[in-house]
Amino acid sequence: MLITAIEPFKGSKYNIFVEGEYALTADIEIILELRLRAGQAVTPEDLEEIRVRCDTRRARERALYLLSFRDHSKKELSDKLRKNYDEDIVSEVVERLEGAGLLDDAAYARGRARDLIERKRYGEKRVRQELKIRGIASDIIDEVLSELKQDDREERLVSLIEAKYLGKLRGENGTARVTAALARMGYPYDEIRRALREFDADEEDESESF
Repeated sequence: MLITAIEPFKGSKYNIFVEGEYALTADIEIILELRLRAGQAVTPEDLEEIRVRCDTRRARERALYLLSFRDHSKKELSDKLRKNYDEDIVSEVVERLEGAGLLDDAAYARGRARDLIERKRYGEKRVRQELKIRGIASDIIDEVLSELKQDDREERLVSLIEAKYLGKLRGENGTARVTAALARMGYPYDEIRRALREFDADEEDESESF
């Protein structure tokens, strides 16, 4: 088979025609690298190699684009790339990015866990669940949560109740509703009960003052 034409398509992409029929679209960098030209003989295997090289390049560019906005876990990035690229290509791109230090599950987990704890004020159980969903390995999660272990967790829980749940706590079935909400945020029931006792004591103090 012969390449009969290489025609501009869009931007740096060119359409390659074989025996007068459209075969594939290739990036100019790949065309130059492989020294492709009209009149050149190619096999089906050659065309497949061109396709794989182009897809690998595009997948890498897409990955770098996504990483320029925020960090991703390996699973997150892989899932996004799989929408457009074959598994072998995705695995190769992710492996290269990891080797270059641009993809690091431990660093991602550390930053994500800190954000969930400090900004969303999630408890440890919920943080663990969120990291697992993003494909973080259990040993990395254990290490990160150990690093971020907080000695003032109960004080922070009391502060969270005061800031977000005090009105609900004083409503009908308030204790049960607040307990359920805090449990969904990942706080253990024993810590929730101890924190809620602080508000029982406050109410007793207020009633005694009258």
